[in-house]
Formats: sequence, C-alpha cells, structure tokens
Amino acid sequence: MPPNHQIWIYAADIANKNAAVFLANRLQLAVNKRVHLVTSDGTYPSRNDLSTIDLHPELTTPQDLVLQVQSMDDVALIWIGPTHFEHITRFTNASENLFILCNLTASDVPQKRLGLFSTHVEKILRQADFFFTKDPAAAERLAKLNIDSEKIITRGALQKAGAAPTILGDGEEFAILKGRAQWTAIEVSKTELMSVLLAHKAVLRESHRMLLLLAPADPKDEEIFKSTIDEMGFRVARRLDDEIPDNNTAIFLADGPDEFARWLSMAPVAFLGQSLLPELRGTDPMPAASLGVAVLYGPHIASYLDDYSQLAHAGAARIVRDADSLATAVLQVSNPQLAAQMGLAAWDLVSSGAEATDAVIGCIQNWIAQEED
Repeated sequence: MPPNHQIWIYAADIANKNAAVFLANRLQLAVNKRVHLVTSDGTYPSRNDLSTIDLHPELTTPQDLVLQVQSMDDVALIWIGPTHFEHITRFTNASENLFILCNLTASDVPQKRLGLFSTHVEKILRQADFFFTKDPAAAERLAKLNIDSEKIITRGALQKAGAAPTILGDGEEFAILKGRAQWTAIEVSKTELMSVLLAHKAVLRESHRMLLLLAPADPKDEEIFKSTIDEMGFRVARRLDDEIPDNNTAIFLADGPDEFARWLSMAPVAFLGQSLLPELRGTDPMPAASLGVAVLYGPHIASYLDDYSQLAHAGAARIVRDADSLATAVLQVSNPQLAAQMGLAAWDLVSSGAEATDAVIGCIQNWIAQEED
C-alpha cells in the first residue's frame, strides 16, 4: 500500500502567514497531496484559494501542532518563522517523516557556546532535515553548531504573494472613470473616516477632479459613512444603489471585502485603513502590492509590521499619521511617474522569494518520490 503523505505547514507568527498561505497553495498544485495549514493565532485570510486546504483554527500553539503530528507517519512538517520551541521536546517519532525550518534569521539560531551541553533550541534544531535561512548570518550560526552544510540552504525569504487577487465583475462597468485622477481608501474603520474625508477635502483643493473610492472595513458601517459624507457636503455615488460616478462625483462609496481588489485596481495609490489609531492593528498590504499599487498606511500596523517594513524599505509604501499627511502623500504619490515607481517596487517585492519557495517544494517532491519508490 503506497504511503499516505500529508503536509503540515505552520506559520509561527503573523508576519509569516502570507508566506505560509502561498506555499500551501503551491504545494497543493505541485504534489496533489493533503495539505494542512496552521497559524500562530488560529486565524486565516478570507480567500477562495484556501478552499482545498485543511485549516485548523483549533490548533493555536506549537504544542498543539506537535501533538497532532507527532504520532503520524508519512508527514512533512514545514515550520515558517521564529523558533518557539520552549515547550517542545520532539517533533516526530517516525524516521520517514520530514521536518523543514524556513525563514530562519540569526536571532532564531543560538550562538555556539563553550561547554558540553547543548541548549534546548539546539536539540530541536538538530531534528530538522533542512534549514532555509533568510540571510547568511543565520547560515553561519547553524554551521557553527555543526549542522551538516548540505542541510543549510540560503535563498532568502519565502515568497509571500503570487498572482494578484481576482477582480470580480464587469471590467467595463467603470470605463467612464478611465483617465480620471483617483485614489482608493479601503478597510477604513468608522473611527478613521473623518481623517480620510478631511484628507480628501484637502486633496480636492489642489486637484479638483480627484475621485476617492472609499470602502468601509465593516459593511454594517456603510450608513454611517453615507450620512457623514453627506454632512460634509461631498457629492457621492453609492455602489449599494448601483450608482456610477460621473464627472461631478467626489466620492464613490464602495461596498464590502468581496470587491476590494477591484477598487484597488482602479487607482494607482491606496490608503489601507485599520491603521491610523492606536486601537487598530493594520490591513494586509500584500493584495494591494501584488496589484502594483502604491501603498499608504498609518502607524498602527502591528499585525503586519514586517510586511509594511519591507514595502517601505523597497520604496513601495509610505507611512502617514493624520489627515494632513495623508492628503500630502496622496497628492505626491498620484504623480504618474512616482506611482509607477512605487507600484513596480511593490510588485518586485511580493514576487521575490520564488527561488526559496521553489526549493522547499523541491524538497517535498523528492521526499515523496523516495517514499513511493
């Protein structure tokens, strides 16, 4: 009877969730085996491409994950991110299983110490079959622990995004807006609404025909958005009422998450909400980046700090702090040349890491082939 291979992928922190999701989908297509995805916080993106992946919101700690797979045979465990091994003694009891660590940084690998005793993390590290490091410093630390050099692979971080999100609806529905200056604000909370509207009022003083495509984070807040927009005197068209913006429309009030990709694709620059106020945690920037959109964001992005930091470092994103700085950024980044530069930088970043992801998939394919021979 042939082995019943299963692949388990664990995102050890929120920063590695996008990489885990992308790898899960790639593996599902590449090896046609059962793929399980576990995240450190038990939450998952609302995406159609996860429909064939086994999700496990009930597994919320590394210990839960290890207890689940420890007694299984023919299992590959791919751990992506920090080495939170404090309460783990052994990953697998079966020699035919595969254990891969990915996106390791130098801080994940203990420094070689004098003395006879290995640290707990060292002992767990030695159980791994392959180590994919983000940088040479991590590889050097592994080598100093006498890890076999053939197991250490330095290819950078895993890829976080592939194809752009699906854009739903009729592509010609908003043809009237082609060529018109516009910017997008999505995932905007009701507590951020006034800042976004004040920013747009300032933008209109400099760019009189600029259109704002505004999408609330919570569809239940749409009536609050509409009444606030009316009170401020903006001319508004509303998606819920099947209205199409005309040349005099200042704001198009878009609807919920299903069409976020469409609103992102219609403008060269987007403000990603859930980020201006301390009680907020940020919006995933990778869908916007994968569409080649220049990204603006607020300072409160704890859930996606690593992603935003990389985009900002690459010149693909800018931080704003209030209505004034948002208006200034929108006007600056709406310059076609700058928007194109930032959009290209965003796409380059999200599509990087393909080599590392391909190498991990190659390891899995080789393991399956050897087991089935």
